[in-house]
Amino acid sequence: MIVMVSASLPAQETNRAILHTDGSAWLNGSPATDSTAIFPHDVVQTREGKSAKIDAEGSSVTLQPETLVQFETDEIQLDHGHLEVNTSRSLKVRVNCIAITPRTAELTRYEVTDINGKLLVMAQQNDVQIQFRGSAKQPPKAAALSEVIVHAGEQVTRDDSCGTAPKNGDIVDAKIAILNSLEAKIAGGAAIIAITCYALCQSGNPISPEKP
Repeated sequence: MIVMVSASLPAQETNRAILHTDGSAWLNGSPATDSTAIFPHDVVQTREGKSAKIDAEGSSVTLQPETLVQFETDEIQLDHGHLEVNTSRSLKVRVNCIAITPRTAELTRYEVTDINGKLLVMAQQNDVQIQFRGSAKQPPKAAALSEVIVHAGEQVTRDDSCGTAPKNGDIVDAKIAILNSLEAKIAGGAAIIAITCYALCQSGNPISPEKP
């Protein structure tokens, strides 16, 4: 009896995690206290302007404000919001019939955002893969399974509904996207300055060469 109980403890540890919150998160519809144990199928929701953290064996997940998830043994089911995942146990995130999974057992850092029907996956350290089926209503064998690799430093955006796969144009290098955004702002500012200068320089001369 003693041997059986002792052997079961490690398995129980892998099936639970600890929720860290300052009292601004809900656990299964009720306010959660700091360092609360959570188990498979438990639902965690963060409030506006407040975040929380889930620590599991080999993984930690930061829930940004207004995020709703369901905890499972080997995955986090994201209903909506923004997650930051650090895992060395290949902890995956599932959104509807879309699964985001690390491609290595080494430490992997990635973010998943699902807001207003738009899914954003950003790989920060090591690669992740996005697996999706043609339809959530189809039986597993009938639904076509496809995947897209997101390399470290890249991000992928797509609709969170089950359907067609992300197109190649949906994959964007995160660093390039930031540079493009900065260049756009600089170019826009330069254009405004040029237009303003031209208007001021011309304001002293009449449009017609002849004075009224």
